[in-house]
Amino acid sequence: MSDVTENESKDLKTHVAVCSVRYQGFNARLKRIERVIWGGICALIALLLTAIGYLVELRAVLT
Repeated sequence: MSDVTENESKDLKTHVAVCSVRYQGFNARLKRIERVIWGGICALIALLLTAIGYLVELRAVLT
């Protein structure tokens, strides 16, 4: 009975190690996706602010 327990223990340690590596990869991918999303949001905000500034300047010229 102790052989089964030792084998299960070894299998569990291997499983935990494999899952740890797998989840590190998932975390890295999520961080990259998060950076891309934040970059896109910042670009959109900058574009909107530029457009608003242009419209305000255009309005001042036309009035």
